[in-house]
Amino acid sequence: VAPGADGHYVFVSLWATAEVVRVDPQHLSQPPVRINVARHPTAMVVSRDGSRLYVVNSNADAVSVIGTAAGQEVERIHTGLVEVGNLVGASPEGLALSSDGARLYAANAQAATVVVIELSRLARGLPEENGAEGEEARRSEVIGFIPTGLYPSALAVANGRLLVANGKGTGFENSSQVVSDTGVYPNAPNERFP
Repeated sequence: VAPGADGHYVFVSLWATAEVVRVDPQHLSQPPVRINVARHPTAMVVSRDGSRLYVVNSNADAVSVIGTAAGQEVERIHTGLVEVGNLVGASPEGLALSSDGARLYAANAQAATVVVIELSRLARGLPEENGAEGEEARRSEVIGFIPTGLYPSALAVANGRLLVANGKGTGFENSSQVVSDTGVYPNAPNERFP
């Protein structure tokens, strides 16, 4: 849900058609706005001011940045570990936005990483600065990857910290100190962590 012209818009992701649909609840007789994104739009997060919707495209290793008022994709950011052709496989699943709205975090589930993205002014919904020239100045930038446990699938930012939920735990060793990358089972309960 994001602020709209007369109230709020509702956004719904459509896996099968690689679209996000914008519905205006105040005008339900009008057809929804269909916004093309990439394959398997999954997690979505709205900027604090409501001007941007960030959508992770799980089967395309990308995040779509949508202008909520215009109902259009304004930028697509690659989240994979490599930039080679159309190779995909990082499978981003979760999203979180920093409290100041300058950075976006995407959980690359299959790659066991969180990609850290410095958002462009365009991706943040801010006007261009004087002197900013060319396409490079208007593009968001991947500034790094944070290693995680197995299958990071949900993210949150709280009190200046990034919280990562790993969908497959860290392995089967019955210890809070030993990590196994097999992914067979999550850590079993123990005395320190019942």
